[in-house]
Amino acid sequence: MNTFYLFGDSVLKGVTFSAEKNAYSIHRRKLELPEGAALVNRAVFGATAPRVYAELEKRLPLDAEGDTVIFSFGGNDSDHDWNLVSMEPEKEHSPKTPASEFSDCFVKCVELARSRGAKVLASSLVPIDAARFMARISRGLSRENILRWLGDESMLYRWHEHYDGIIRRLTGEMNVPLIDLREPFLLSHDFRGLLSADGIHPTERGHCLIDGTLSGALAV
Repeated sequence: MNTFYLFGDSVLKGVTFSAEKNAYSIHRRKLELPEGAALVNRAVFGATAPRVYAELEKRLPLDAEGDTVIFSFGGNDSDHDWNLVSMEPEKEHSPKTPASEFSDCFVKCVELARSRGAKVLASSLVPIDAARFMARISRGLSRENILRWLGDESMLYRWHEHYDGIIRRLTGEMNVPLIDLREPFLLSHDFRGLLSADGIHPTERGHCLIDGTLSGALAV
């Protein structure tokens, strides 16, 4: 039996956020798989690239011949310690996983999965809503200082997009098929309805769009 393994962060896990309840919940992935295939979701809330690699090393079978690994991560890697930024906006601040380290770890993940016999696919990043994300990260902090460090609010979007660009470059260089989760969100006239109030986690409708996109890619 072929198994499709999902390794990534909370977006792939299916996390959604409710502003009314101020709580997270999980959307259960519903993918259309080839007959007889199974789905195993190993995505982890808050995972960065090094955590994904650790999960892959531990949870992917040593003999994964005939199986498929789908990677989707990078959003948390591009994030920053906003408390520090708020306190010291005049200083330089690095993302949770600097771009060079992220690139190296992405390559290691692909190489490890392939070394165990698995076919590898990767997804682009689901875009963020910069305004909502700004409101979320600045709660209880100095919005003015965070904005001063960013330069402008849309820098949140651009920095996240920078990591998406790294993924696109590396998948091209490593001949990894790319599942474009970003484009359906960008082309939707219901963009804000596809993302939760925190600006980063998809709503139920957003996750259903992801399910459909993933299913279409796996059917090829």
